Amino acid sequence: MANTLDSVKTFFATWFGSCFPKKRARSPSPIRRAVHFNDRVRENIGLERRPGAHPDQYIPNHSKNYSTSDTSTDYSMSSRNNINYNNRPAPPQPRLASQEAAETWSKTFMTKEQLAELFNILHDTLEHVPYAICGLGAMIDHDLTDRKARQISIICPQESKDNIQAWAATRGFEVHAGSVGIPLRDGSTRRVRIKYIDEGFGGLERARSNISNATVLSVASQLDNVAASYLQHRRRVGGLGSDGSDERAVRAVARDIFELLDRLARRRPPPRLAAQHLPTFLGEEFFTDFTARHPEARPEIARAGIDVSATLSKHRALAALREHDEMLRGYGARGDVVPRQKGQFESMRDLRDRKSAYTLREHHRDSAGPGPASPPLRPDPKKKKVAPPPPTVQTLTRDEPEGSL
Repeated sequence: MANTLDSVKTFFATWFGSCFPKKRARSPSPIRRAVHFNDRVRENIGLERRPGAHPDQYIPNHSKNYSTSDTSTDYSMSSRNNINYNNRPAPPQPRLASQEAAETWSKTFMTKEQLAELFNILHDTLEHVPYAICGLGAMIDHDLTDRKARQISIICPQESKDNIQAWAATRGFEVHAGSVGIPLRDGSTRRVRIKYIDEGFGGLERARSNISNATVLSVASQLDNVAASYLQHRRRVGGLGSDGSDERAVRAVARDIFELLDRLARRRPPPRLAAQHLPTFLGEEFFTDFTARHPEARPEIARAGIDVSATLSKHRALAALREHDEMLRGYGARGDVVPRQKGQFESMRDLRDRKSAYTLREHHRDSAGPGPASPPLRPDPKKKKVAPPPPTVQTLTRDEPEGSL
């Protein structure tokens, strides 16, 4: 009877054990295996074992007098409790410069060598942050202008604007009014303005600088940047509080656009300007307004390698869609017109949250004086004569000092 009862117990124990999953033993972690291996090695060569601490917890070695007594656990726990995790170094904070200190930053025009040095220092500082040199600095790098720069601007995504100031702090650079002061070997300190866009930074075309290791906007993206500035000032012309400065800014930006197009047209081989990198320039709002105000713009755009016919055809299709949309709305139906997609530079701002697609001149409070006039443009004698630009496009005077773009 006892044998039968034992057989029944064995049967049910085997049956339940096979039907229900067993708890698996936890496999040792890599740290646990390493500690076990080290203990075996120490035992084989006659050394004492380390104190009995949790193998998955790193405990710094404060003493060479290991003991196998019962106090070893107390030692390890006390060491663990004495670790101060709050003593980690805090991230560097930007060194804010006063208004007086910022006034000492150099405002003279930079040579090509100084500009290359500034580009390299900037790249060494921001190598791990997405950025691109834009404006006048990028135009000089691409040899798209004869002008010189007193300062430069960079563009970054919205989520990186604070990181740039932190990386600048690691080099001891001063920060003032959304700009960073970078010292050069000659003792001068140059202003670098920080600008950002809310979204679409990955869609910008960037390139390696021709004079340094820095990253600059490509020719196409820089042209789109200038077009966004044209729209920004054009929308403000005639608005409330307008004192005529925006109209002068529109003329100045138009002058830069014609210069860019002319430089691109004379390049051999001509650069490839992809349409996806020119959303604002090829957009209906800019293209229609710019070519209407400047009749000679279409031939110049075509000379630069941009397909004007395809652009106009796209605009006519959009106009037909709008007309169809208005007809449907007249009958109470919903339209199907795709809303206009803004270019990345149309949301460009500086660190003081001001729209700043393209800086034409320095603000008076950022400059000690008007400074010398920019070098005049040198006409190309080999260029085929075209219709002269409208008389409204004129060079900025000494009362309108050009700054960093």
